[in-house]
Amino acid sequence: MAKVLSWWEKKRCSDVKPSTCEAYAKFRGAEGAARRELEDLRAALRLAWKERIVTHPIPVVLPPPGYRASAG
Repeated sequence: MAKVLSWWEKKRCSDVKPSTCEAYAKFRGAEGAARRELEDLRAALRLAWKERIVTHPIPVVLPPPGYRASAG
């Protein structure tokens, strides 16, 4: 989670949307790493919803399996 938290830093749950998930994947660049890390974020947000820490589920958009960030 350290990589995810370092990028999301001061962003809020309301900032989790397809565009920011894609931006994270491009930032991360490493094949498979961004997907696994976003899966961890998704799991944490699901737990927060189940524990009623957030009031609604927050979807996290994952890059497709085998995703490679384009250079440039």
